[in-house]
Amino acid sequence: MPRPSSRNVRPSLSDEPRDKMLAALNWACTKGGEVYDRAPMYFDACRQGYKALTLDQADLVDTVCKIYNMPRAYGEPVALDHAQDLPPAPRCPL
Repeated sequence: MPRPSSRNVRPSLSDEPRDKMLAALNWACTKGGEVYDRAPMYFDACRQGYKALTLDQADLVDTVCKIYNMPRAYGEPVALDHAQDLPPAPRCPL
């Protein structure tokens, strides 16, 4: 059976820190971009999940993004540690 493209895969929720971190990094991806067009259902699910967060959880998402984008000081390993505290997020199909 042919594997569906990531464009047509409805994302399931994951409790893995990596998926939580990726959702935190991707929730702001908007329609019309090349990246969004690769997996629109995933990016829409990330946005919906972000809108459902509490203020503390939204602050944690911002922290994860800031840490991830400072590779010399912290980087991905520390961002993954912080992402563990986020609620389940869509599994990244990309």
